[in-house]
Amino acid sequence: MSVIANENKKLEQPPKPVFDSFFFGSGFGYICYYFMRNDWVWSRLNNQEKEFVKQHNNYWNNNNPGYKDPSEYQGQGGLSFRSIQDRQSSWEGRQLAKFLEQERPKRVLEIGPGSGYYTRQIIECGSLDEYVATDINAKFLEFIEKAISEHDKGIRIKSKFVQLSDLESTDMQVDAIILLSALHHIPDREIFIKAISRYLTNGGAIFFFEPSHSLARIVQLAWSFALHRWYSTKVVRLRNNYMTHHFCTVSEMRKNAEYAGLKLEAWGVMSKLPDSIKYLAAPFSRKMIAILRK
Repeated sequence: MSVIANENKKLEQPPKPVFDSFFFGSGFGYICYYFMRNDWVWSRLNNQEKEFVKQHNNYWNNNNPGYKDPSEYQGQGGLSFRSIQDRQSSWEGRQLAKFLEQERPKRVLEIGPGSGYYTRQIIECGSLDEYVATDINAKFLEFIEKAISEHDKGIRIKSKFVQLSDLESTDMQVDAIILLSALHHIPDREIFIKAISRYLTNGGAIFFFEPSHSLARIVQLAWSFALHRWYSTKVVRLRNNYMTHHFCTVSEMRKNAEYAGLKLEAWGVMSKLPDSIKYLAAPFSRKMIAILRK
C-alpha cells in the first residue's frame, strides 16, 4: 500500500516536470493524457512520470481548497456527515442503500470518505458493528472521527481511523470495502484494488460509485481544454496541477477485477433507461457503480 499512498511524504509545493515528457511537456501529449482511459495512459507512462503523478496526487489531495479545511469542502455540493438531507434522494444514495441491504455487512472499510456525506448512511446501517476509515488526508479523518463520535449510532460501534500510508500494517478482515467517488483519484488501480482485496473475507464485496469516463465526460474535457487553452504546450508547461482525475469505465473495472482475482459481479449506470438496456446508456452516463466479489 505504501507505493499507492506515496508514503504521505509532505511536499511544500507541487513538483515541476523538469524531465522530458510527451504527456506533461506538450499540448498534444496532455490531451492524450486526459482523454485516454486511465489504464491505457497509466501503462504508457514511464517510472519517472508515474512518480511525478503520485507526488501531485499527494500534494493536491492535501492542499486543494476545501481539502485543507474539510468544513470548506465543496464535494457532494458542500454537504458533509452532519448534513441532515435524505441520502436516498440521490442515485448514489439509493445504490449504496441497495448494496448495504443486500450485504448486511458487520465490518466495513471505507476508503476516501472525504467529508463523510455518505459515510453517515454506512454508519446507520443496522447490521454494522465495526467501521474503519482510511484516507490520504489526515484532516478528513479527524473530521470524520469527530462527527461519528457525536452520532448516536457512532458511539455504539467500534470505529478506527487509519492514514492510508499506514493501512498496509493494519491487520483486519471486513465484509465490505466501500469507495465513493474515490477511485478516480488513484492512478495505479489494478495494484490498489489487488492490495485492498486482501482485507476482504471470502465472499466479501467491494462497492464503487464513480464518475464515468463517457462521451459526456469527453465533451466536458474538450470544453475545458478549449476554455483554458490546455492544448497549448506553453500553457501545459506552466501548469502546477497534474494530479490524477481520470474517471472510470466498466471495461477498466472488469480488467481491475481480473488482475486482483475478483469477479465483476454487477455494474450499473445512472440513466432513466431500464437496466435491461444499460449497455446503450453506458456511453452517455455521467455516473456508474460496480461491485467486485471475492
